[in-house]
Amino acid sequence: MLLTLAPDHPRALAWKGICRSALGDSATALALLRQSVAIEPDRPEGWFNLGTTFFNLDRHAEAIGTFQRAIELRPNHAASHGYLARSLAALGRADEAENHRRRALEIEPSF
Repeated sequence: MLLTLAPDHPRALAWKGICRSALGDSATALALLRQSVAIEPDRPEGWFNLGTTFFNLDRHAEAIGTFQRAIELRPNHAASHGYLARSLAALGRADEAENHRRRALEIEPSF
């Protein structure tokens, strides 16, 4: 309903971005997700969604900043810590990665 009634609402843009990403249209996905966080910069889910899109494209340097922003906004979000750990590890930053991996497990032991 939101997509129909308010297609430019930040959460509608985010959902469209997630769908475009799932369909393999990463350029459109990134544009939509960037639009979403520009409109609603204090929403951690938006930053996390943008980060996972970068992560899935192996664009780890860009993913790191988005996961860090998500964590600033919601420090106890295990998935943001977990994905941040994986992006840091992919760039050879093992010590930092381990810190975030541990934090993710402290928050959510099943992570």
